[in-house]
Amino acid sequence: MLTISGTGPMKDYRPADGNKWDNTIKKVVMENGVTNIADGAFYDCSALTDVSVADSVISIGDDAFCGCKSLTSVAIPESVSNLGTAAFAYCENLSVVVIPEGVKNIVDNVFFNCAALTTVTIPDSVTSISNAAFAGCQALKDVYYDGSEEMWNKIAMQEDTFSDQVTIHFAIFGFILGDVDNNGKLEAADARLALRAAVKLETLTEAQTKAADADKNGQLEAADARLILRAAVGLEILK
Repeated sequence: MLTISGTGPMKDYRPADGNKWDNTIKKVVMENGVTNIADGAFYDCSALTDVSVADSVISIGDDAFCGCKSLTSVAIPESVSNLGTAAFAYCENLSVVVIPEGVKNIVDNVFFNCAALTTVTIPDSVTSISNAAFAGCQALKDVYYDGSEEMWNKIAMQEDTFSDQVTIHFAIFGFILGDVDNNGKLEAADARLALRAAVKLETLTEAQTKAADADKNGQLEAADARLILRAAVGLEILK
C-alpha cells in the first residue's frame, strides 16, 4: 500500500518519464491535507485497484490515473471541482463513475478509452462537456444527470458527444433520498424495500430507484439499504 501524506498539492510528474511508482502497488491512500492529485501522479500504475481520495482534495490533475488499467471504480469526493485532461484515460476496467457536484467542465479525454465504462453520473453544476471526454467508451449505456432536460440542453457540447446507444436519465424531482416508498419518512421499511430491489426481489419505479440509490453511484446494492437503515435510526444523513 502507498500512503500519500502531507499538506498542500502533490508535485507534478511528467508521464514521459514513465511510471514513478512500483508497478506492483495495488492500493493508494491519500491522507487529509493533500489538496491536489498532481499531473501524472499515478500514470501507468497498471496494478492499482483501490484508491482512497481524501476529502481535502480539490483537484485531480492531467493524466493523474492515466493507464491504471486495473482500476474498476474510484470514489471522487464532493470536494473535487476539477478533473484534468485525460485524468482517467485508458482505465480500461473502470465501469462506474460519479462526477462530484462542483465540477463545471468535463474536459478533453478525461475518460478516453475507458472501454468498460457503462454508467456515468453528471451533476447539474456542469456547464460544458468536451466532445472527446468519453471518446472510446464503447460500453457506455447510461448517463444519469442530476438536473432537468431543459438544463441538460443548455450544456455546451456537440451533438455527437454521446453515441446513439447512450440513454440520458434526468433527475426525478420531488423525491427524498432514502424514502423508497415515497411516504415522506425514512423508515426501516425503506431499507427493506431497497434491499429487496438490490437482490431482484422487487421492481421499483424510476422515482423509487433514485430514492433507493443512497450512495448515488448509479447502482442498487445492499450498501444502499444499509445507508438508508442508518439514516432511519439517526446514524447517517443522506444528501
